[in-house]
Amino acid sequence: MPTPRVVVLGSGFAGLEVVFRLRAELGAGVRLVMVTDYPHFQFKPNSIRLPFGEAHGRDHLVRGPLVDALRDRDVELRVGAVSGLDAAAGVVLTDHGDRLAYDRLVIATGAGVRPDDVPGLAEHARQIWSPGQMLELGRDLRLMAHRASRSHRQRVLFAVPPGNLCSSPLYDMAFLLDTWLRRRHVRDAVEIAFTTFEKTYLSQANQHVHEMTADQFGSRHIDATAGTELIKVGEHEAMYADGDIRPFDLLITFPAQVAAVEYAGLPADDRGFLCCEAQSRAVIGHPEIHAPGDAGDHPVKQAYLATLQGTAAALDIVADLRGADLRGADLRGVADLPGRQMSRQLRLADDGMW
Repeated sequence: MPTPRVVVLGSGFAGLEVVFRLRAELGAGVRLVMVTDYPHFQFKPNSIRLPFGEAHGRDHLVRGPLVDALRDRDVELRVGAVSGLDAAAGVVLTDHGDRLAYDRLVIATGAGVRPDDVPGLAEHARQIWSPGQMLELGRDLRLMAHRASRSHRQRVLFAVPPGNLCSSPLYDMAFLLDTWLRRRHVRDAVEIAFTTFEKTYLSQANQHVHEMTADQFGSRHIDATAGTELIKVGEHEAMYADGDIRPFDLLITFPAQVAAVEYAGLPADDRGFLCCEAQSRAVIGHPEIHAPGDAGDHPVKQAYLATLQGTAAALDIVADLRGADLRGADLRGVADLPGRQMSRQLRLADDGMW
């Protein structure tokens, strides 16, 4: 029998977990191809530090080359963007003209953002999505701190808009900003406010995390409001569905997420996230295709969950190719992982480590 070929689209947490796990489980019994439009691994969780330090020499915080790691595991790397998918023929198309046939396909192309869901958000807010945007925000923060040091009172507004599926980075950013300003002795000249459409803070977690977060907002003198929906943004004003209007000098937001790549012919929700079996992350109606991580319809977008789903997808493929009883790694109990992780972060904040 010919050696089966598994093509993995995307080089984030989920995609890398799949190729590493498949090579570990199947050895030379599988051909692995990774397709990515960016030949580096981006460690986005670390990018949240970029606004609070100089950009020079900090690339190592957020990215690292893929070539050596993939070569060591005999994974073929194709650099290019996905331009099409023929699921019936089992072929992926790239913008470089490649036609990659597959026996199994893993779609791990992740999520993007759609700031245009809120009129004015793209034009008048700083977004915390890409490392480049983080560096731009850093320049704004240094200018804002300089103005505050000259006794020009500043207003910073954080806003979690509807459609956001991973709000915790914006909470991190608010607490980091509070500490950063205090260390520069200008916190008293800067008003910080935080609004979120979530009914409770970090609604993906639990009531305990909500209460801990509320305590942090209170102790840091951050004016925070949950359950308020941002509907429009002007040059210096944010408007909410309840009629509230909040002025700002700097608006920081994490826009609504959508699928980074849409795949015609595969079942997806209204934001392009692929509909998957909960345990195996197999795309519904397509057992030969898996979508772990942010490309799938899991309601929480988070790196650790993407890694767990990558493991589940890999083991499902191993079970299919080898016939072993590994199908559907147990993902029960992961729903509260964001809550447990955030609880740890809040304890670090209490210890002054933020």
